[in-house]
Amino acid sequence: VENLFDNILARAGGSTGYTPTNLATSYVYTFVNDLGQESAPSLPSSTILRPDGVSVTVTTATAIPSGISADYGIATKRIYRAVTGSSGTAYQFVAEIPLATASYLDVLTDAELGEVLPSELWALPPDDLEGILALPNGVMAGFSKNQLCLSAQNHPHAWPVEYRLNTDTDIVGIGNVDTTVVICTESFLYVASGNDPAAYSMAKSEVPYAGSSKRSITYLTGVGVAYAGPDGLMAVAGVGQVRNLTETVFTRDQWQALNPSSMRAVAHNDIYWLFYDTGAVKGCYAIDMKAT
Repeated sequence: VENLFDNILARAGGSTGYTPTNLATSYVYTFVNDLGQESAPSLPSSTILRPDGVSVTVTTATAIPSGISADYGIATKRIYRAVTGSSGTAYQFVAEIPLATASYLDVLTDAELGEVLPSELWALPPDDLEGILALPNGVMAGFSKNQLCLSAQNHPHAWPVEYRLNTDTDIVGIGNVDTTVVICTESFLYVASGNDPAAYSMAKSEVPYAGSSKRSITYLTGVGVAYAGPDGLMAVAGVGQVRNLTETVFTRDQWQALNPSSMRAVAHNDIYWLFYDTGAVKGCYAIDMKAT
């Protein structure tokens, strides 16, 4: 006997005993330009309580912030939601939407969210950032007044404030030996070393080896970063490795007579070509460290 059943309706009464758990969360969003570069996040939204998976409408700005140039090419926004786990709270990726779209309906559960917000500490570089160097570890270095500034690794548009190191006086210029940054200031020499920009450490020389000219700073193979100081042509190979390359050639008075603040230099074929201008005389010295 063949029995066919269809249009079955089952009903039940009573309580399931299940009470949805309200989870506290909030949202942030970032701007993304046409190169895929992401901004720091917005301020968090107000905290809301919701059971996991219940839909939430997230409304964001549809124009770039006031004072930000259209040259940044901002095209989209990324929305992130706060998730609390055993290791703390982090913002995780929800969706990417066009800049002109105001609202997004978030229906994802916590388990369906994407990567953790990478740009929490990111910021624009100082307006007066100068002396920018590209280090071999994917970090950019520059300086502003008395601050050495480091970018986020492999993100040259992002310069976290937390990655900045202060010197006692204003920086004259910087150079580098591999991932080590040599910092010439108006008073002392500093050397900053590390691999992760969040963990760079800076050492200050005991002797006041000041820098006299930003344009005298260059790298010499096998010697290190060379620069004009008040006492002579200094060379820095690393922390605690400083020497005066011209101490047997010029007395301090002779060197000062060349006006160190005027000095310009370029390294070519491992020779340091030094140009000076005393006001009355302009000249050039070729300093060949291979011959010493």
